[in-house]
Amino acid sequence: MTMTVAPPQKKICLSDHGLSPVMTKNEIEAVIVRFKEELSEKTFYDTAVQIYHNLKCMAPESSFFYQQFFSNTGLFLTIAFRFIADNGEYEFANDYTYIKRKEWVIQTPNNYPNIK
Repeated sequence: MTMTVAPPQKKICLSDHGLSPVMTKNEIEAVIVRFKEELSEKTFYDTAVQIYHNLKCMAPESSFFYQQFFSNTGLFLTIAFRFIADNGEYEFANDYTYIKRKEWVIQTPNNYPNIK
């Protein structure tokens, strides 16, 4: 097993980007609208497609240190918040410097013994 060292990460303060740790989908959508107005819709969607692609391609139990790939931290966080709201196997690290993908769980009756 090869160990890799995480690249240095800048500290993240969610409030600097109009975000908070607990947001509804509607609140996230409001921040998305703001970014669409600040950027062109094409720039926003091109970035969103790239972020979704990077996150969907993560292997289970891996981490994505996004700061080395995306310079607009607020935009990345906003799109990632929306992605994570729809994809339960992903989560931010406690300090929001990277995203983790948890292990895939195949739902079977053995995983949920109370459900027959």
